[in-house]
Amino acid sequence: MIRINYIDNMKAAGIILVVLGHAAWLNESIYILIYSFHMPLFFFMSGYLASRQHPIKKALIKLNHRLIIPFGFFFFVSFCVWLPLHFFGGGQASNMPWFDPLFRLITAQADSFHINGVLWFFPCLIVISVLQIVIFSKMKLITAFITSAVILSFLLVNVGLIKTRFYWCISIYKFVDTL
Repeated sequence: MIRINYIDNMKAAGIILVVLGHAAWLNESIYILIYSFHMPLFFFMSGYLASRQHPIKKALIKLNHRLIIPFGFFFFVSFCVWLPLHFFGGGQASNMPWFDPLFRLITAQADSFHINGVLWFFPCLIVISVLQIVIFSKMKLITAFITSAVILSFLLVNVGLIKTRFYWCISIYKFVDTL
């Protein structure tokens, strides 16, 4: 596999921006600037690097190995660490039923990953990847780009205005609120 330098540079810049975006000392204007594009950068790169050569079934199997299994593994490990805290640790961990994280795993809303907050990225990328696989496998490239732009426009306008929380981290209103 040939390495593409500008892709490696974009990944490095994205990682640095994620770290800076989580810095407590960050100026609000810089925070808004970083959050306006650093996560979309990762989604763009994921779509850019995705293979369009596989049939849907093979692409979904690859997605399962690449994202769904790691998501399940890290959720399970996080749950195993959280569970003793729930029963013996007190605090926020004991304020909910022990099975609540399992239910939230199924719904996967952005604010539902209280046992390991960084896991929100997995279901969001899974949904986007499934959409990309279906859209690009059924349409010509230009039609797929137009369809994707229309879907994104709908989400930005409608979801952003009504502040709806969808399952599987499809809701994006927090991003819209920062603009």
